[in-house]
Amino acid sequence: MTGEEMERAIEFILKSQAHYEARQAANQASFEAWQAEYQAWQREYRARQAEVDARLAAERAETDRQIRELAARQDRTQENLDRLSEQVALLSDQVGHLRGVVSALAEGQRRNQDDIDALAKIVNALVEGRNGGAANN
Repeated sequence: MTGEEMERAIEFILKSQAHYEARQAANQASFEAWQAEYQAWQREYRARQAEVDARLAAERAETDRQIRELAARQDRTQENLDRLSEQVALLSDQVGHLRGVVSALAEGQRRNQDDIDALAKIVNALVEGRNGGAANN
């Protein structure tokens, strides 16, 4: 190889090295920019996730409170229904008893009416007998 060829080879190698280093520097800058953007995205994601987690925790707490409140209301409703059921049973017994009393009263009234009717016939017969006997005297 001649001196001139050697110089061209060295110049080619130096230019290639310079191009490589420039590409490497550009790639490094691009990577660092991407990395910074990725880290910013991660920070934003974590912040949003923290907000979502906080909202979910608050909503979960509210839901738990509402469930406890509904359970307490359900217990009170069940207690009221139990008391109402007892009252209905008691009233049903009382209504049954009153039906018996009313039936007995109706039967007694019917018998009294029959007795009154029989008594009225006897009184009418006596009155007619007296009136008829006084006319004969």
